[in-house]
Amino acid sequence: MRRRFPAVMIAVLALLAGLFTVIPTAEPANAADGRNFNPGYIISDGLFYDGAAMSAGEVQSFLNSAVPSCRSGYTCLKDYRQATPTRAAVSGRCAAYAGAANESAAQIIAKVGQACGFSQKAMIVLLEKEQGIITDDWPSARQYRSATGYGCPDTADCDSTYYGFFNQVYAAALQFKNYQANPTRWNHVPGRVNTVRFSPNAACGSSQVYIQNAATAGLYNYTPYQPNASALANLYGTGDACGAYGNRNFWRMYSDWFGSPTDVPNPIGSIDQFTASVGAKTATLTVRGWTLDMNRSSSAIEAHVYLTYPDGSVKGTPLTANQSRPDVGGAYPGAGNAHGYSTNLEVTRGGTYQACVYGIGLSGNNRLLQCQTLVVAQNEPLGKVDEFVTTGSGSSTAMKVRGWALDPDASAVSSQVHVYVTQPGGKVVGTSLVADKARPDIGATFPGAGSAHGFELSIPVTTPGIYQVCSYAIPTYWKNIGANRLLECQSVNYVKAFPNGQVDAIVADQTPTAPAISVSGWTYDAGAPASSIGAHVYITDPNGVTTGYSRKADKARDDVNRAFGISGAHGFRESFPVTVKGTYTVCVYGIAVSSLSVGLNTPFPCQKVTFGTTAPTGAFDSASVTPTADGKATLSVSGWAVDRDLASSPIQVHFYVTRPDATVKGYPFVADETRNDVARAYPWAGSNHGFAEQITLDQKGTYQVCAIAIGTAWSNVGANTSLGCKTVSY
Repeated sequence: MRRRFPAVMIAVLALLAGLFTVIPTAEPANAADGRNFNPGYIISDGLFYDGAAMSAGEVQSFLNSAVPSCRSGYTCLKDYRQATPTRAAVSGRCAAYAGAANESAAQIIAKVGQACGFSQKAMIVLLEKEQGIITDDWPSARQYRSATGYGCPDTADCDSTYYGFFNQVYAAALQFKNYQANPTRWNHVPGRVNTVRFSPNAACGSSQVYIQNAATAGLYNYTPYQPNASALANLYGTGDACGAYGNRNFWRMYSDWFGSPTDVPNPIGSIDQFTASVGAKTATLTVRGWTLDMNRSSSAIEAHVYLTYPDGSVKGTPLTANQSRPDVGGAYPGAGNAHGYSTNLEVTRGGTYQACVYGIGLSGNNRLLQCQTLVVAQNEPLGKVDEFVTTGSGSSTAMKVRGWALDPDASAVSSQVHVYVTQPGGKVVGTSLVADKARPDIGATFPGAGSAHGFELSIPVTTPGIYQVCSYAIPTYWKNIGANRLLECQSVNYVKAFPNGQVDAIVADQTPTAPAISVSGWTYDAGAPASSIGAHVYITDPNGVTTGYSRKADKARDDVNRAFGISGAHGFRESFPVTVKGTYTVCVYGIAVSSLSVGLNTPFPCQKVTFGTTAPTGAFDSASVTPTADGKATLSVSGWAVDRDLASSPIQVHFYVTRPDATVKGYPFVADETRNDVARAYPWAGSNHGFAEQITLDQKGTYQVCAIAIGTAWSNVGANTSLGCKTVSY
């Protein structure tokens, strides 16, 4: 178990993150032997740059075994999750990384490794070597923010630009690929003798080391010290004052967890390029990379490319990896240059594609080199059902569906709409029609699309009962084929005379003091078209409790009267209070009143509305200390905070100051100072959201200052946001 250090010591220890990690003194059952450490060959390139070393599931299993249970109140790496950004491909280094809303640490480690061709095993060891976060059952925020030690020099604190677990993992993998791609640009160069120091203290000396490969050079460029004899003699402890432990610990941990780091996987290779070139009717996917058999490196071998299509089907393409790759020949002397492969694969639709490449060894030793994923743009069509009504009566009764649809990638072409009617007996009847009726409003909304995007269908009703009508917009552009979009499904109960109507809107009113659900629409009984009838509303709250409300559709709706040739008042607009956050289900019924339809009430489609939690946002811009004449000091803090659901209203920001004696004191402030930059960034908020406060400090030493924006709107109570922490001293 690693010791937890006081706050004043953490900054000092951070400087040594790449040099020394506090580790247990007891050796594992299969301990590494320091006599086997070769300073010129710490790990093979094949193992270090193996982006297929572990899947996300395998990484997760490793993390679970490393810390089976976490201390109460802490989040261990096996349980850590975060939203990740999308990163564009970096030519010759990393493929594109597709961000996601809630990725686990295991998924991040696996996906970064796959994208950058960097071993997941090496990343696990790097995380432990730098911050001990793999085996820690009570990790700190600092361990997550600087997980791989990237941007953490020996002579200064870590660069906040690279804070965050994903940022650290991605930046470290990319940096090691930079070392590999430009071997002569850095201080330690593979394939030559280098001067490698034993310690940051120059007085500890150095030795001449022939660095055999790119991976070993990369480790020295990342942590530029080798272990001395004392560090190797006490492999699971510490040596003398000149001992440095970063690269020793990397070698030892890899050996203990994954076996010898100098065993070479075979064949080796990677995918350097997986891109799409989109044409008018097809897309061409280019897969390019290299592979060689380490046992017979001068001979060209086959590379088998397996492309998984969006529908799950797989197509294999065998290639001979004999294209010129001088970079490979330079990295592996004696192998020659003829080890590259490339292929162009034509596809006829958009979606997600995965390319997996296997190196086919000359002795039957085949090996998965890498898998990469690529998304070829696939845009759903746009559209809406504007009207769904019943017309006529008796044998001439029909359901009318009216709306619009267009394909954004072929907006000038009228696209198809498919309407499927499920009849009372369960039979489904489909109708295909072209959305080519004039809709000037759509033409005005989408310049260049024209107006021929409307559709209208009259569906005869011959049997009483419940009908369900579902309308789909069908794409026209080749790469969108298959990306059909459900516009709407609606149900209607046909009887001799049943209430007609529509729910126009169900809206969450997030007013902080009086949250409510607003419901509006219209309904009338065809058997008594001049009468205002009941509109019953049933609301099921997030706890499953349903409350019914009886209201009357008695508000003027001249548009309804004109459409159906009736008179009277048939609209409803009602508001219903809510007290619980979460998702509500709202169902509305038109209540029949005529002698032809009593008891034959019409259910309109139920809808869901959510009162969610949107945490406040803001920034802790600065913290500075000014000594005062009385021996104390004034801490000045500034920044801003906004609660979106309170719009222009200021909210509180709470400061928590950890003093040198480790006691913590809180200070509540209101962020109501003028910040015109915030108003420009958030026009709906106004400018009164800044804070510029002063706090008296009465102890000399180091303070940690943390700011928290307090969620204030009804839906946000308890959803506070950390604006970060800063360290000051006087």
